Amino acid sequence: MDSDTVATSPDTLHLSPGTVALVRSDARHEPTSSAGDFATTLAILDRVDQLKELGDTLLHLVEQESGLRRSELALLDALDAARHEHDDHPRRLGRAVGMTTDAVVATAESLAARGLVGIVHDDAGRAAAIHLTDAGRAVLTQAEAVQIRATDAAVREVGPEGSRRALAVLDQIIGAMSPLAPAAQLPAPETRMLPGG
Repeated sequence: MDSDTVATSPDTLHLSPGTVALVRSDARHEPTSSAGDFATTLAILDRVDQLKELGDTLLHLVEQESGLRRSELALLDALDAARHEHDDHPRRLGRAVGMTTDAVVATAESLAARGLVGIVHDDAGRAAAIHLTDAGRAVLTQAEAVQIRATDAAVREVGPEGSRRALAVLDQIIGAMSPLAPAAQLPAPETRMLPGG
């Protein structure tokens, strides 16, 4: 394996940003294919990457405002989503946020010490269920407010008509690409709380 590739797991191989940029640069010089315009496709991918970076920036702002780590915010968000389904076992929560059961329990214990979650233990003393407290919901509301303020500033800059056009185009692209990912990974826009998560 050369220095431009990174193995993140036995089944996954990721190219370094430099290699991706080189491939994109070479592809931009290719003629338009019968399937579409490579330059436009790559420009869209560039914008998707930029949106991911903006999502990371929003998460960083939320971390600063709340004093919580991303894993803690993700668990609070998963608990908020799970409250209607009574799906609050650490193992199921771990699957929802991509954490091991032990990591969920450790994160929940840290959140419980701050009064943001409650933990119900079984007879053996193991965490059997985790629930969001009112204080935890307040933190999620604060996190959402931080994201709304930052996004609203951008929307005001673009203007109402530009924002509507951008939404329409993004919805078309998301709709066209949705078959590539399981439906569970693409929640409806109104249910999304934290970008990238």
